[in-house]
Amino acid sequence: MVFCYTGLADGRIVKINLKTEESTLFARTGEDLPNCGSYEVEHRCGRPLGMRFTASGSLLVADAYHGLLSVSPEGVVSRLTNNAAGRKCVFFE
Repeated sequence: MVFCYTGLADGRIVKINLKTEESTLFARTGEDLPNCGSYEVEHRCGRPLGMRFTASGSLLVADAYHGLLSVSPEGVVSRLTNNAAGRKCVFFE
């Protein structure tokens, strides 16, 4: 099977089966609120922008509000950093 992973404006990272076009939730970069996807809570829900898999199978994610994250193959999210040179970054890309 071939999969594609993408980040959504509501903080979700979804895994898409390219053969069946079915998508499943892989992880969330922030809180799961009813109004995620709206600008008012984007900073709480997260906004995954860039992603790349590591050799060990983890997914590195640059989230606009939560920093640089690592997502395990099981979908567990860990923050690697949200600052650079001692200053908090507010829009990773």
